[in-house]
Amino acid sequence: MFSQLLLFAVAAPVGPLAPPPPAIYDVQIRYQINAFRNEHIAQYFDMTRYFKDAGFVRDPDEVVPDDEPEDPRYDRMTGRIAADKARLLLSERHVRVLELLPKGVKPPAEADKLVRVNLELASGFAPDRQRLLPRQVREAIADLKFREAVGYDTRGDTRLLGAIPAGQIDALLSDVRQRPGAPKLAPLQSAWPIRVVEVRPDLPTPSGRPKPPAIPKEQEKIAPELRELLADAGKAATPTRLEVILARAPTDGDLAYVSVLTLAAPGLVVEGQLGPLVTVRTTIGQAKDLAALAEVTYLRLPRAARPRLETAESVEGWDPLRASGAARLQVLNHKGRGTRVAVIDGDFTGWRELVGRQLPADTRLIDLTRERNDNLEPDAYPGDGKGLGHGVHMALAVLRAAPEVAITLVRIDPAAPYMLQQVARAINNQSASSESLRNRLNNLDARRFRLDQETAPLVAERQQVLKNFTDVSQKPLLLKKKEKGPLSLDEELQLQDIEKHEAYDKKQADWNLRERQYHESVERYFQLLKDLQSLKNIQIAASGLVWNEGHPADASSALTRYFDDQPFKAALWFQSAGDSRGQAWSGLFRDVDGNGVMEFDAAPAVVVWSRELDFLSWAPDGGKPTLDLPAGTKARISLQWREAHDPNAGRPGEDPYLKPLADLRIVLVYQPDPHGAKQPADDLDVVALSVGQPARLEATPSSAVYEQTVELRVTKPGRYAVRIEGSAPTSTRSREDPSIPAARRTFELRPRLFVETLEGPGRVLLHDFTTEEGALGMPADSRNVITVGAADRQGRAEPYSAGGPPHDVALLAKPDVLAYDQVEAASKDAAQGVGVATGFAAGVAAVTLGKSSARWRESLGIEPSGVVRVPDGWPARR
Repeated sequence: MFSQLLLFAVAAPVGPLAPPPPAIYDVQIRYQINAFRNEHIAQYFDMTRYFKDAGFVRDPDEVVPDDEPEDPRYDRMTGRIAADKARLLLSERHVRVLELLPKGVKPPAEADKLVRVNLELASGFAPDRQRLLPRQVREAIADLKFREAVGYDTRGDTRLLGAIPAGQIDALLSDVRQRPGAPKLAPLQSAWPIRVVEVRPDLPTPSGRPKPPAIPKEQEKIAPELRELLADAGKAATPTRLEVILARAPTDGDLAYVSVLTLAAPGLVVEGQLGPLVTVRTTIGQAKDLAALAEVTYLRLPRAARPRLETAESVEGWDPLRASGAARLQVLNHKGRGTRVAVIDGDFTGWRELVGRQLPADTRLIDLTRERNDNLEPDAYPGDGKGLGHGVHMALAVLRAAPEVAITLVRIDPAAPYMLQQVARAINNQSASSESLRNRLNNLDARRFRLDQETAPLVAERQQVLKNFTDVSQKPLLLKKKEKGPLSLDEELQLQDIEKHEAYDKKQADWNLRERQYHESVERYFQLLKDLQSLKNIQIAASGLVWNEGHPADASSALTRYFDDQPFKAALWFQSAGDSRGQAWSGLFRDVDGNGVMEFDAAPAVVVWSRELDFLSWAPDGGKPTLDLPAGTKARISLQWREAHDPNAGRPGEDPYLKPLADLRIVLVYQPDPHGAKQPADDLDVVALSVGQPARLEATPSSAVYEQTVELRVTKPGRYAVRIEGSAPTSTRSREDPSIPAARRTFELRPRLFVETLEGPGRVLLHDFTTEEGALGMPADSRNVITVGAADRQGRAEPYSAGGPPHDVALLAKPDVLAYDQVEAASKDAAQGVGVATGFAAGVAAVTLGKSSARWRESLGIEPSGVVRVPDGWPARR
């Protein structure tokens, strides 16, 4: 059960474990004695005595020249030494570098075959110089085709791990400072940079960074998942829904963007708009035509809200009604009678079967998915139709606290946030019109026009057919006679009249069917308008949908701004906080070592060997958490950040910030051997990385929000980690934009990392580094909604319930309240979750709502983020 889930209780290794080193190394010593003959001899014998004392045994098969002690041209020795004493040889002042090989193991015979090498670098420099050394060594040996590993433990910038062609190993024992690509700067030139070359042919070759695929210029604005569909020629003509992000958000009433999009993609249908985000229906192949528009900055598949239900726990002897104080009010006949409550969700599967039993007999459903379909019929429900939908559980939670309220179920598409704004506008007694409703009206007019155009020809044809009496029952006899021989002229004419009559009957039946369907559609259209208008009487709304990614998460999204700018005057809006606790990290971008990889600055859940990696974990439905992700899991990792921009940058007509100043990338790695049994635990394989420019979600003259995404498809169960690469901008202008240093303005870069589970029976979590800040999505980050989290029976937040301030809005405490989510009576369909808690909070509000909904929480004395409880003695008698 998730209430047993402790996010940080999963055991994790303290450091990168590795197989034990070999007992004995074959060692090659590269030394250098700078002295004249006699002194050279003395220093040589001092050196060899030190080697002997350290345990070095020279190779008996090595041919030792007689003049080796005196000739400076000899600078190498081979032999063997115990692994635990090998690095003692470095303490001898003449030793420059060691080559270590496990005893008896030889490098590959093929010169071009890659072999694993572990390069131990010089140390003891000042921290800033030490951080430079690995980068300089990489540059120096780049021509040797050294392929560096990804994400390994650098041991304080004293290590390089990777692979090199076997034929180039000996070059690592030379003075790499003299190589053509070596920087002529300290610290590389201050000391012999490579001290140990450990060659391990007995271990797997570490994976390097795969070369990212080239993106055609015309597809740079297209999201990766959509580019995959474009690559399949067979799907180019497939109609689908897309989200188009415009360069600027249209103002109210401005429909010019509709013409721009439809001209670029004939047949495209605009379904809805929320800020700069436009939902359209078109073919996949037309995505390239839309991307070519200057008014379009990005195209992607729709991002859906994904509310979850948890298996309900059985809590003996505990009554949520008594704990919340609602039981006492029900005894006093405060049951919500006369209060209208709207439950807004995307799945109301099974609601009809409960009407008159667990749902009131007057329960009704308003389905906004109708407005997108020409026949105004609703979309099919998701899933297999078994069990109750998330919205039904919310409604049952409302009725548990307020059994006599009038319930209105409002269904919207979880991938269409503009529908939630449409519902909010209707409740707020504002215009609830949409592009889809306008499309339906135009479609109805067109259907009526076509029917009217067909009426006159059909009437004329009817008159022509009825001039002659035609006995259609004679057709079988005539056809049978025709099979035996030719018909007479009169019989042929009779058969033709019969066929004309049948053709007319078919046309008339088709016209009648289409007219009946038209009238049914008209009736549905006006009923939908009537239903939307009726929402102005709603007093309490409970929404279970939260969009955690794909929209600005810093309380600046168009939907959040609507709630903040248009506060309700007659209704309370209860908004689910979401079941996303443990899925977010939000903080300052740090790259102290300057290696182009972000270091997570949150306090780690466990002792970690790298702050540049955030390992993922898995919280299965109803099970204990584990670090291993199961096969078949699919998740989307998103990285979002806001940049400050110079409003005066660029030339007129240009969009200088279409691409961000911060080139941040997501890299996903797989850990083949977490326990270090067969290879070191810091051997990591890159399995996915973000490619292409990020989406610009919102743009203003002085700032913009960007989001980079990558999808993880787990084909191999095991442990995975996230790594963020890139650098923070040094100015609000691009590097190509000329400006004097004194005029440059800087800003703090604060990214938000979020992982969303797309497929799989559980949740993918961030394990090592996670924050409460940034876990909330849209519109739970609004100031003017009552954001609800889930509480267990002790009044503590459930381990899946999101809480904390929105990303980069540290002073906005959320959730506003906690509510019990273990409220359903024991049954096979019983469930709990933050959506259920939201419904229960709305139910308690229904039985405590006064004449005014203002300051409802304060009227009950509920502290911020406190549990929804009706205080004893409420309502006070006057």
